[in-house]
Amino acid sequence: MASSGLTRSAAVEYASKGIRINAVCPAHTRTAMVEGFVRFTGAPEAEALAELTRGVPMKRVGEVDEITTGILFLADPANSFMTGHALALDGGIGAI
Repeated sequence: MASSGLTRSAAVEYASKGIRINAVCPAHTRTAMVEGFVRFTGAPEAEALAELTRGVPMKRVGEVDEITTGILFLADPANSFMTGHALALDGGIGAI
């Protein structure tokens, strides 16, 4: 994943300045874009989402609050030693 390499490279470059660089890598998330896909297919929502998530081990799309939780986790000062990490919020796609 290109964003992972860029994240790691930037993290190394800015670490000595106390700047942490991390990334959030979400898969399909229930947003206006996914809702637009569902409408575009013309299929019932359950059928369209089943097709969209066919390759997702958790067999569902993510919810916005799940992605937000990941962002807040990475930004939390309690994680001040974490840098260069690409957090996959992908329902298990990256584990395949």
